[in-house]
Parts: sequence; structure tokens; C-alpha cells
Amino acid sequence: MVEFTKGCQGETKDGDENATPLIIASRNGNLNSVKILLSYEADIEARGIVKANTDEAIEDCSPLWVAAATGHLNVMKLLIDHNADVDGRNATNSTPLRAAAYDGRLEILFILTALEHRCSNGNHIKAVFEKLTEKLERRKLQEGQEDEEIEKMLYCILSLLMIYTKFEVLEDNEDEMEEMIKYVQRILRLDIRNHEGNALLHLAVVDTNTMGIVCKPPCVNTTKLILHAGCDVNVVNIEGETPLHLAVTFMPGGKQEETLKQTLEILLDIGADTKLVNNKGQTPLDCCESDVTRRILSERGGLGAMNVDTRTVRKF
Repeated sequence: MVEFTKGCQGETKDGDENATPLIIASRNGNLNSVKILLSYEADIEARGIVKANTDEAIEDCSPLWVAAATGHLNVMKLLIDHNADVDGRNATNSTPLRAAAYDGRLEILFILTALEHRCSNGNHIKAVFEKLTEKLERRKLQEGQEDEEIEKMLYCILSLLMIYTKFEVLEDNEDEMEEMIKYVQRILRLDIRNHEGNALLHLAVVDTNTMGIVCKPPCVNTTKLILHAGCDVNVVNIEGETPLHLAVTFMPGGKQEETLKQTLEILLDIGADTKLVNNKGQTPLDCCESDVTRRILSERGGLGAMNVDTRTVRKF
């Protein structure tokens, strides 16, 4: 037993690779082997030199990093359940999240972005956002690209934006904000929609339980960022609904009431038209689900579609 336990911690050298049995099993997607090794307390944060998806051997890779890079979802879940470091970096400064983004492994991206709210540094999220933006641009241009795949990427972009705006106080860093705005502008130019025709702005202002999003909309800062990037505040979905039509359906609870108020106010300040009707002939006021939303819209009356300087959105 002691000898086996020691063997779990030792490294195996094979050509350019030099890694522990747990790293190798994680890279190969051998779930049963990973379970056995963990049961014998194999070092879950041990580092090694391995080849993931290329012929290049990469140094300082953890079991979780190689599982994410090679797309072994079940192995990755098991390692996370055993408290593997989701922010652990290899020699190239790549995290498991970035490794998954590189090859567009969406299911893994959703799990890892769900865990990113534990981290205190949004810099690597920005790097992942860049990778995912580039991949979305390429896939959007490919003929026959599955709509479902594009939709998953849209929700992943939204998740990253919400997490990132929680970390960064962008009004204090003009360069940082301009960089993120450029990424969002690239997404907006692609006019990506979900199956209901909702654009990124729709999704940022309405509560949703779909696609496993952890940072739940509405998100005021994400809404501001999308608007400042130039999104049409009155963009409509398949049902002819603007973001305001959807925002007023949110049922706030406790502290969420302030979030709802701020979301509605920013939409109205930037020019949301309270008179537009959806395919059912309903205005946003007709769609209100709470007294709070009715009061705000009633007080604003016809003040939507104001000529507001969008630079006010910069004040996060």
C-alpha cells in the first residue's frame, strides 16, 4: 500500500513528457484511473511536462489544466470536486479556462466560467474573452455552423462579461475600458442571437435560468458596457420585443429591486422607447410584472428615446 501511494506521486518520463500518473490519466481521459489515484491521495496540484492537443510539450501543467485542454469533462468535474485549483497556471500563464477557450470546448467553458467568480483577478478572463471572440468570428463565417453552437458561445460571452465587470472598475481605467468595448463591438457586429432572436443586450437585462449562467442577469454594469459599445437600445427579437420589454418582466426580490431600477433607468436614459409595441401590440408598460416597474415607467412617461450623450454610460 505504501509503495503504491508513493508511485502515485512519482513522475513518468516518456520522450519530451515528464508527468505524474494523475496528470497522464487526466490527459487521456481515464476517469477510473483518476478516481483510483485520487483515492490514494495523489497530488492533485502536481505539475508536469505534457503534450495536450499538439506535439509541443508544455511545462508546469496540472491535472485539471490537461483535462480542460483535452476536453475530458467528467475528469475535470471530478478534479474540481476534489478542490483542484481552477485558476492554476502553467508555464505559458494559461489557466484551465483559457485552455478550454483555445479549442472552443463550450461545456467546459460553462463550468469554468461558473467557478471564476471565486477568483479575484479578472485579467485572465479578458484574455479568454479575446480568444472566444476570435473563435466566434471564425465560426460565424463558416457555412453550416450549427445555430445551437453559436448560441452557446453567445451565453458564454455574456457570462464572461458579467464576471469581468464584477472584477474591474472600468471608469478608473480608460485604456482597460476601451479595450473591452472593442471586443464587445466585434461581437455586436456579428449580430449573434439566441433561438428567440434575443441579442446580447436582451440577455443582459432579463433574468434567465438557461444555459447554466451563474452570474444571473440583470447586470447593470454589463448593460452599460454593451450600450457604450454601440448596441441599439431598441433592438428587437423575434417577438418584436425590445430589451425594455424584457427588463420589465423581472420580478425583483430584496436587494434586486435596486438592480432593476438601475437597469430600467439606464435603458431609458440611453433612449429606450416606451411607446414601441411588440408583435402582440404591447408596450413595455403593458408587459410590467411588478408595481416597481409600472411606477418607474409611468413616472418617465414619454421620456424614452431621449437624445442622451452615451458617454454617460462610462460611469460604472
